[in-house]
This record gives sequence, C-alpha cells and structure tokens, in this order.
Amino acid sequence: MKNLKKMILCMLVAALVGSMLLTGCGKKGGNTDSTGENASQANVEENSSQNEENKSGMSEEELLRRQQLEVIPDDAVYKDASKSVEERVADLMSYMTLKEKAAQMVMAERNTASGGAGPADLQSYPLGSILSGGGSAPASGNTSQDWAKMIDQYQQVATEKTRLGIPILYGIDAVHGNSNLFGVTIFPHNVGLGATGDYELVEKIGAATAKDVRAIGANWIFAPTLGNPQYVTWGRSYECFSEDAKEVAPYGAAYVRGMQGVLGSDEFLSQSKALATAKHYIGEGYTMNGMNQGNVNMSDEEFDELLKSGVIEPFKQAVENGAKTVMISYNSVNGLKCHGNKHLITDILRGELGFDGIVIGDYNAIQQITVPGGKFEDQLLTAIDAGLDVTMEPFMWREITDDIVDFVENGKLSQERLDDSVRRILTAKFELGLFENPYSNADYIKETGSDESRELARQAVRESLVLLKNDKVAADKNVFDVLKNAENIFVAGKGANDIGTQCGGWTISWQGQTGKCTIGTTILDGIKEVTGKDAVYSRDGKDMPENTEIAIVAVSEIPYAESNGDRTYKSLQFMNSEWKVVEAIKEQNPDVPVLVILITGRTLVMDKYIDNADAIVCAWLPGTECEGIADVLFGDYDFTGKLNYTWFKTGDDFKDRKEDGVLFEKGFGLKKAD
Repeated sequence: MKNLKKMILCMLVAALVGSMLLTGCGKKGGNTDSTGENASQANVEENSSQNEENKSGMSEEELLRRQQLEVIPDDAVYKDASKSVEERVADLMSYMTLKEKAAQMVMAERNTASGGAGPADLQSYPLGSILSGGGSAPASGNTSQDWAKMIDQYQQVATEKTRLGIPILYGIDAVHGNSNLFGVTIFPHNVGLGATGDYELVEKIGAATAKDVRAIGANWIFAPTLGNPQYVTWGRSYECFSEDAKEVAPYGAAYVRGMQGVLGSDEFLSQSKALATAKHYIGEGYTMNGMNQGNVNMSDEEFDELLKSGVIEPFKQAVENGAKTVMISYNSVNGLKCHGNKHLITDILRGELGFDGIVIGDYNAIQQITVPGGKFEDQLLTAIDAGLDVTMEPFMWREITDDIVDFVENGKLSQERLDDSVRRILTAKFELGLFENPYSNADYIKETGSDESRELARQAVRESLVLLKNDKVAADKNVFDVLKNAENIFVAGKGANDIGTQCGGWTISWQGQTGKCTIGTTILDGIKEVTGKDAVYSRDGKDMPENTEIAIVAVSEIPYAESNGDRTYKSLQFMNSEWKVVEAIKEQNPDVPVLVILITGRTLVMDKYIDNADAIVCAWLPGTECEGIADVLFGDYDFTGKLNYTWFKTGDDFKDRKEDGVLFEKGFGLKKAD
C-alpha cells in the first residue's frame, strides 16, 4: 500500500508540475543528463525516499512540488536577505533534491587538466565548493585579476545557471598571506610569528590575509595550523607557532579573529572576511619521529589524556572564537586514521568542544583510511560516519556525489546525517553573505600588496627576529656597535638576495622555490634601503673587499612543504655549503666580524659552526619584506623575539629531547646590549 500511495502521489505531482527537473538518479554509471520517462520516474523515487524522513513540517506533497520546480519563485524565503539565516537555510533545503544535497558535501580541484571541475561542470554537478591546491593558478596568469576572473566564472555558473543558485565556497591555502598569488604581500610563516609574542599583530595579519583572499572572490582560507611539533624533523614545523600547545592557542585564536572577524561583532564574516580553518585535527605534531602523515604511537586512552593535558587547547580556543571550519589531520592515532576516527571528531570535537561548523577532510586523505576490502566507497562512508562534512578528494567529485546519493537510497547513510552536513555548509554561505555578494571585489584588488600591508609584514619581521649570539668583537664593542658606523659592509650567502628562499614553502607554488618568484625586498636590498649604502654582495663569500668592516651572511634552508621537508635526525642541519660561505670570509680575513642570519623553518643543528659567527640572528622564514631585518640591525629597534622551540645541539639531542643537550632554551632571546 505504501508503494502504491507513493506512485499515485508522484503521478499527481507530475501532472501538476507539467515537466520535471531532470537531475538523474545519481547512482554510479547513471546518465545524469538523460531525458524521458525513466529519468523522470527516477527523480520522483529519489525525492520520495528523501521526504520520508522530512522534519520541516511541510507536507510531503509540498516538498515534492518544490523539488521538481525548474524555476524557483523570486519570493522564496531563502532569497530574502531580511530573513534569519536559520529560516533561509531551512527554506533552501526544502527545495533541494538528494543529489543537490549530496553535491554540497563535495569539494573539487579547479585544475580540469588533471580531472578537476570546470565552471560548466557545476550545471550537472552543483558542487558545494572548489579549491585551488598549492600552485593551482589560473591558466591566464597568476595576478589578482586573473584569479578574480576565474573564480567569478565559477560563481556565475553556480548562482545564475543552476536551479537553486547556491554560491560556491572557494578554498585556498593562504597560509602566510594570500601566498599563491604574484605580487601579494607575503607575511612571515607561523614559526616566526610565534616568536613575536604579539597576538594583536597576528590578528591584523589574519585580517589582511582575509581581505586579499576576498579580493579575488575566494572565501575559505585553509589556515591557521594549530599543531605543536615535538619533532622538528617534521616538514610542516614552520607552519606552527610553537612546540607548546598552550602557547599555540592564543596565536591561533588571534588568527581566527583576524580572518573571520570577532565573533558577535558586526564585522564577523563581513565582506572583507573569510572562513578560517583550524587545522589539522589532531595530534600531527606527535607522530613517531615527526613523520608527516605518520602515526601517534599511543593507546586511545593515553591520547585522550594527552588532549586533556593541553594539546586540545588550540582547537578549543579556535572554536570559542568562532572558527567556522576544522580540517582533519592525515595522521593516525594508535593506527586509526583521524579521518575515520568517530571518537575524535564526533565525541570530542563536536561533543566536548561543541563545534557546530564544517568539518573538512584534507587532500585525498579519505583514501588513506583502512577498510576491509579497500574500496573507496567504504572509506568514504567511514569518513562521513566519523563526522566529515566536506570531502577534499579533488578529482573524484562525480563519484563522491553519486556515492552519497547511493548511500542514502540504500539506507547506509541516514537522511538526517546528510542534512546535518548540508545545514552547516549552507549556514556558512549565508553568514558570509554569498547569496548577495558572491563575486570578487575590485576595490580590494586595488589594495593588494599595498604599502600598508607591506608595512605590517615589515613590522612582523622585526618582531620575529631572535638574537641567539652576540659576542664582543673588541674590548668595548659587539657586532651592533660596529654596524652603527660601518661604511663598508659585505653581504654574502645565497639566501641574502633571494625572495623565494626567504619566503619558504607555500609561496606561489606548493613547495615554494628559489629565485625572484614574486615582488618583495631581499635582505641585501633591505640593507641598502635602510642604510643608504651600497653594500657589496657575494653569493659564495669570496672576493671580499679588503676594506670590509663587517660581514653579514645568510645561512638558509631551501624551500619545501609537507613530506618533502621531512628530515632524519642526522640530516637535521643546514647544508655544509651554507656554512662554507662563513669559512670563506674567515679565510680571507679572520678579524672581520661576522653576523649570521639564519633563514630557516625550524631549529637546526649548528653546534659545529656556531663558533665561526660573532653574532647569530634567527629570522625564520620572513616573507617578502626583509627591510624589517635591516630595521633592527642598523636602526633604533632592538630585538624582542623569543624562541618558541627548544634548540638542541645535535640530532640525537633533538630525537631524545635531552636536557643536557639544549643549545638554547625555549624562551631565549638576547638584546643588542646583552
């Protein structure tokens, strides 16, 4: 009787509507563009199944009518900006078919050459979000204008050429400024910001980054990283503020406030703000030997205790400050991948922390979940059951949409669970004002790379510098006394005149690169600008003029990101060729004072070389505005930065965290007069 009732009801609805939206059944292998009686009947059956669990209060007849409309009326509640977000979300969901809901949970890469989704694909698969992975720039170029044109094309299709007109979320790895784009201000990486002790500064950087992101039409930032690395062998150490989770927490909260606005204020998620992402949840800094995407070798009970000891605090404060999204970590805990760990996501993140925003997976991470048989469908279902709302499997967007439809139709996934995710996603879109303002902002584009943002970055560089060593070079002088009046300055080292090196990974491309990859000021140029003197430069330290009064040498790491930056304990050091520049100077004139500037994303072994330098400044990965270094070396600014990581002497000391193997304690940092 129940099936007969459905059939009669569906026939009545078809007669009333006249024609039906042909979205297809959504099953794998189905023709989503098919026409005719079979496709129409599939839609009706899909929608009828969906509506059995309707909790909206509308009649089943009305819901079916709404879901079959080809054109949504202009007076639909969800189109009315005067209505509350809750009212608009509920109304929009009442119009959505099962496939349209499933598609909201899917994020695709824009790179169509590799299998991503182009703007036109949104007409048949109305996806909820698109991303640009590291280095995934528009084919036309890498300026703000190029990005704006590309993203606007997606939004135009989503809002004007789909049945419901739901705008997309567009995500980007703007981890230290909108760093994929040429000409945008690049701020110091978090390892440097964590040395500043300046939360207000970090909040301002978050706000400047969000504005540059919204300028191009993107609205979702995959930052900040809230890990607290226990092993700097990990290639993502520089993305983190500190080794101490309790110190990470206020930095992360400040970044979230900057990117999204202060929770409860008028600016919260306003047009100059973007969704922040607290990442990566959780335990990534504790994997064995610091291996990226590795395993935290603890029992579940031990890990829960670790979280209670303070490791959960950065995420707790991020949630309290209104973070709208949380990204799950690649790592495992006790052998179980976090993407499939329902206890961590549903019980702790949603339950104990009360997080009600979007939980997003990391890039292709669902495919790492271990399931019997190894089928992707089972990995996907496990992740969704664990609590995932948005899948970041960038080239499987068709399959995932169809799979989610299939899960619901076959009772593997409840309609209620699907609706929970869709509700969170749509809520963020309404709160961002995307239904009224989905496009890029030409006024903000004009401010990209502005003097104001570059001055903010310059300030961040100044405050992040940590003075590690400051020896006397004469009876009454240290290096900085010499610098005050020096006329003949020698600058050396590859990193002293290389924008890409000083910016590090996640700059223009995923891994970063050496060379002039964007607009900025090198260490050498900064020295010339601040002093007004034409310093002599040598890449290898040779051919130093005889009248040199002081030598400034950059000792640098080459750029890297994620697993490409993983190191063994033995290789946790600068390349010998970097220190040979110092040796070359000493061979030419052993009496010339040498100031070494470390360009690094982590604390590295240097016990064999430290005596060759009269002074050592750690500048971390300072970004594009290295005038900030010269401001402190030659100007009236003093050093204020303090180490946010313990600096050990040897690789074995790093491994075992030996107390008697510490070179510089966390919190260490000298002044010029020290």
